[in-house]
Amino acid sequence: MRPATVWVEDGGQGQTLPSWRLHAHVVLVLHGPGCLSCRQLARAAGRRAGAWSSWGVEALGVREEEAGLEAPFPQVRDPTGRTRRQYGPEADAVVLVLDRRGEVAAGWVLAHPGEPDWEQVDAAVRWVGVQEPECGTCGVEPAWQELSGEETAWKCT
Repeated sequence: MRPATVWVEDGGQGQTLPSWRLHAHVVLVLHGPGCLSCRQLARAAGRRAGAWSSWGVEALGVREEEAGLEAPFPQVRDPTGRTRRQYGPEADAVVLVLDRRGEVAAGWVLAHPGEPDWEQVDAAVRWVGVQEPECGTCGVEPAWQELSGEETAWKCT
């Protein structure tokens, strides 16, 4: 897994939206409302956003065009398309499921008019939102483990 990076508009200067702000998110990287395939992807994601939210995972749109997409989730603007290109130089759209650490848990790099398998997206979202927090082996381990009394074994996490 790798940290997620989203480039957003900042008065003509690109700035990074840090991954810790993107924990437990589905990030849809799209052209914008001028693109029919991107509008369809946003609508499909919008129909699922309520279920994702109930699992503790929010949706975020990243669009290149100035005008916003009709979608029930917040959007940020990346006018240069830098975010989309970092995940696939030839990609038309990207769908990322980010875990609670802001790392990519699952991703789909799409060529228009393709769509991800939404059932797979839902399964990844459910894992991030419901199953991963309940899994004892997937949780964040402490940096140390007591062996006995005064002895402590340090381990890298």
